[in-house]
Amino acid sequence: MRAWHWPEWTMLAFVVAGIVLRLQAARWNSFTHGDVQMDTTAGATLLGYGGFLMTNEDLCVLPDRLAGLPPLRDTFPMALHGPGWALLGAGMNVLRGAPVSRLAVFFSLRLLSLIAGIAVLWFAHRLTRQVAGRSAAWAVTGVLSLSYLLADFAGNGALYSLQTLLYLLWISVARREDAPYRAVLLGTVGGVAYLLNFQSIILLPAAFFLFALHDTGPLKKRVVNFCIVVGVTALIMLPWLLRNAELFGNPFQSHYLQQTYIYNKAGLVPNAGGTGPEYTPSVADWLSIIAGMFRVWLPNNLYYAARKLFILAPVLFIFFSFGLIDYVFDPVRRRKLLPILLVLGFHLLLSSVWPVMKFRHLVPILPIVALLGVEHLYSLRLGTVARRICVGTSVACTAIVTVIAHVQIPTHTFYYDGAVTQDAYHGSQELQVLRECGLLPAA
Repeated sequence: MRAWHWPEWTMLAFVVAGIVLRLQAARWNSFTHGDVQMDTTAGATLLGYGGFLMTNEDLCVLPDRLAGLPPLRDTFPMALHGPGWALLGAGMNVLRGAPVSRLAVFFSLRLLSLIAGIAVLWFAHRLTRQVAGRSAAWAVTGVLSLSYLLADFAGNGALYSLQTLLYLLWISVARREDAPYRAVLLGTVGGVAYLLNFQSIILLPAAFFLFALHDTGPLKKRVVNFCIVVGVTALIMLPWLLRNAELFGNPFQSHYLQQTYIYNKAGLVPNAGGTGPEYTPSVADWLSIIAGMFRVWLPNNLYYAARKLFILAPVLFIFFSFGLIDYVFDPVRRRKLLPILLVLGFHLLLSSVWPVMKFRHLVPILPIVALLGVEHLYSLRLGTVARRICVGTSVACTAIVTVIAHVQIPTHTFYYDGAVTQDAYHGSQELQVLRECGLLPAA
């Protein structure tokens, strides 16, 4: 092993600072954020009532209102979210020997997000070292350590740090064509990721193109491997689908509820009657929705993502953008990085054809953007000093963004868009929620 020099020691110092920042994020996030409220309630009701249950409680749920469980008469079965994060929160609560309450489960979820957020740094370092070398790995780790986005999501109790970790794990397995039980592992990670966040269904098409474009074995073997991935993923999904079929009469009730958001944003009128909005879109309606996805939502959301990532991954985002062009014309690098590009591409596609891309959807993307940005930087014919200047500038700018975010947001939390830039449609609707709940001063 070669001796460490000052760049490695400097980046290690940044990693330590990043871990401290993540610990602070767990302290600052003393109130539930949006979807975290659902998982907190579901985890607590699983322990208290034996089922994943929800409540129509006011969004402004502060710590003093989380001390117990919602009355059973005011609950209904959870369907909008998968059970993975709530189940992990309940399990951590049992391991801690904590009381059964939403406040205790919320703390357990914050602890889980903290563990996952720190693990992301190690996995990103390891993956970058495999594809770009030791110096590049330290550069990525230094930048990600100081990222306020990743730090906050490593302490706010949301599932996105674990989703990021599962993406990196999937990529690590996918890159090794000769790995034993590779198809089983890919299916297992994909199934667990799906139960964590339905958005992770993108790992199935990613697996298809992995076997079609990356692997070099016989076609029959690749087809069998893909079938194994689908089978293992489906087997892990099955209990949740059966539960939904029993409770709602539709195993894919969760996806139907997600689609109603699309129908609403597309301007479809729900059917009259019933207990909730029900839609029966025609073929013409679907053609109109799909056209809107690619003509309106996709370009707006990609512009939003580019704007945000330009700020969240300063300097490196420029190298990342040029790297994407180079991969098109360089088959050797494209094949080496294909598992990474597949996860990035499908995640971005699914997030972008959604009516409004959420700020939290960038959490799994940021480590990949940093990795590819550094990979392209280190592929260029630059001297050591020039590379260090580029990396140092990126780290310094990331630190500046972190300081600005910390000072600009009174709660020091980043879940609701961060207020550094506006959302895709020049609004700050989620920030307004915090103002209405009294967590931010009125505008």
